[in-house]
Amino acid sequence: MGKDLNGYYKFEYKECVFKKKIIYKKGHITICKNNITLITGGNGTGKSTLLGRIYQSNNSNSTYICQDNYEIFKKLSVLENITFFQPDIDEKKVIQILEKYHMEGLLNKSSDGLSGGEKRIITILRGIMSEDELLFLDEPTNDLDYQTVDTIIKIINDYKTEKTFLVVTHDERLYPIAGCLYEIVDQQVVMHENKVIMEQKVSSQCNGKKVFQNKAFINKVFISDICGVLCLSLIVLLSVYLFYYLKKETSEEIERIHSDQIELCNSIYSEPTKLVNEGFIPTSFLAYLNSDISLNELSVALEKGIANSEERFYCLNLSVDQSINYQVYNLIRYDLSTSTLINTLDYCKSDNNNLDQNQHYIDTSKYFKYGDTYENPNNNAIAIEFNDKLYQNAIEEIDTIFEEDLENILVEIKLNQGYTFYDFIVQDKYREKWKSNYFIRSNETIEIVENAKNIMKFNKIIKLWIFGVGILSFIIIYQTIINWFLIKKKIIILKNYGFCKADIKKAVIHKYNNPKSYIISFIYSEVSMMFLYIYYGNIKEIKDYAIMVLLGVFLIITNRLQKGIYSLNIRNLYKIKGEL
Repeated sequence: MGKDLNGYYKFEYKECVFKKKIIYKKGHITICKNNITLITGGNGTGKSTLLGRIYQSNNSNSTYICQDNYEIFKKLSVLENITFFQPDIDEKKVIQILEKYHMEGLLNKSSDGLSGGEKRIITILRGIMSEDELLFLDEPTNDLDYQTVDTIIKIINDYKTEKTFLVVTHDERLYPIAGCLYEIVDQQVVMHENKVIMEQKVSSQCNGKKVFQNKAFINKVFISDICGVLCLSLIVLLSVYLFYYLKKETSEEIERIHSDQIELCNSIYSEPTKLVNEGFIPTSFLAYLNSDISLNELSVALEKGIANSEERFYCLNLSVDQSINYQVYNLIRYDLSTSTLINTLDYCKSDNNNLDQNQHYIDTSKYFKYGDTYENPNNNAIAIEFNDKLYQNAIEEIDTIFEEDLENILVEIKLNQGYTFYDFIVQDKYREKWKSNYFIRSNETIEIVENAKNIMKFNKIIKLWIFGVGILSFIIIYQTIINWFLIKKKIIILKNYGFCKADIKKAVIHKYNNPKSYIISFIYSEVSMMFLYIYYGNIKEIKDYAIMVLLGVFLIITNRLQKGIYSLNIRNLYKIKGEL
């Protein structure tokens, strides 16, 4: 912090080293209040670095204008760019100053159409009109035409009794108006004019801070960002789409068969995926039914079982022995020589049973549900109830017609009372058969398939949701980086005119990282996920809860990361590095 020595400021600075080379050594400079002090030296001697470090240690009551940042806010008028909307600045006085230097024509110009020299004059006037006592100027006349340089020199000279100027320059035209001159030579900062310098030790230090209070000014400089609103909107749209998708894709309830009915088939009868949609499961999957696994694990196992069944060739030798506990009916058979499917029910309506193919139909509903054979094919057909005699006559006729052995591809099993599906599948004689590529259906398997399909669909929704939130987070972070480049110059301008880091950070975070939308998105996503789990899922494990919380936490992390990007970059901007 610069020390106020009753008419002078004393600034101490540390040694500057760049790539292990000393640029200038530790020391101090003392400058007169309400006067102009110059810092000169050759290229690469660290003049701008010295000025920046002095400002950094005394930025509470000073304005810093670096050589590469004579910028203005394009959305503000010329007058607004000078006054910064501060209520204690008289706009009439500003207009009089512009008229004094024959620059009143700038008032009619668009801020976007100003020349480099005009921008530089406006930034210097902005500093002069501020409440700061110290103005640090880095090469204010560099690369300007003679007339503009003359105007800048006049402005600085006219206001040197009201402000204290510390100026880095190569321009000798500034020498006549300066009260003191320092030169960096041989790694030392040397004063070139004999003056009485008072170096009293004063304990009091300037601790004032400039407060960014004018809301109208902030609203004009920083436009509200849409990241939070975008996040909430996309989360809502994503959830609406997923609910619609889930409702659309959730298959209708599979029609139940008889409680005492079991069906066995192979993939000649139908494609594996279609069979599963009808409630069949691969017989290799039966090993999981008596194991203690969750629905999630069961659905994964079923999905793998379907995939394996599709890759494997169909298995023949589908035969089930008659038993005192159940009756077996070979309904669909396959002639290997002609690749022909033979439906036993068709032969129940043969001449041997004195039935006409067109006038009668076989109703199997009292034995088992099988396709639409128990439906009346036409209004005039007569229903004939299926029975064992019809079945035996049909089998005998088929064996007579087809001398070759036929392969069973669909077998219906009718269980006796008290004998269950689980009793049937645990028989030792069928353990090896279940390892083959067969499919089995009962009301128990239909319920398993329905639950597993709901879980599979729900897991797919989760993956889509995670993917959507991931893409959304990427878009938000990408937009944050773009936003930073758009507002970086504005922040530099405010910083150089003495606005403290905390105020700028507060304004930027308020405009570009408002957490309200993210919090609403978090709550909305959690409620949506909870509803999905309760309605379609089955929360049984800790990881299910973890998935619910994951997406909401991811949104909060995105919000914190977004804030971190702004905070880190603002902090880095306040680490002033001059030329070397």
